Amino acid sequence: MQNYQLICQNSIMKLHLDTPPDSYIINACGDNFVEVNGNKHEQSLLLTAKGIVATELPRTITELSGAHLQHIADMNLQPEVFILGAGQASLSPKIEWLAPFASIGISLEVMSLSAACRTYNIMQGDGRIAVVILIL
Repeated sequence: MQNYQLICQNSIMKLHLDTPPDSYIINACGDNFVEVNGNKHEQSLLLTAKGIVATELPRTITELSGAHLQHIADMNLQPEVFILGAGQASLSPKIEWLAPFASIGISLEVMSLSAACRTYNIMQGDGRIAVVILIL
């Protein structure tokens, strides 16, 4: 079992997880950034246990389209689950977001940015394969 520690200070969430040094985890997140393996990112990103995957993503959730997600579904990343995180509140998924993943038999879980970061880290710590799409 992995050890987790959550530290919240001034609306910044810091996550600490005992994981192998070669895996990519989220160390912290705030309203408009995430920190992955000690590197701060202020642009939307796609993260797997092997690293950040180069792809174009919008800056806001309102700009996210089914075409963006279809491109990600077509990447053949083969996770157990795709996680989409944006904003501070829970999101209602649009049908156009779910369809690309349903067609390949993998679910898309839509949640707030901080919940997505926590869920991704927990899955990685448990040895499960997850891909997280973070809209910053």
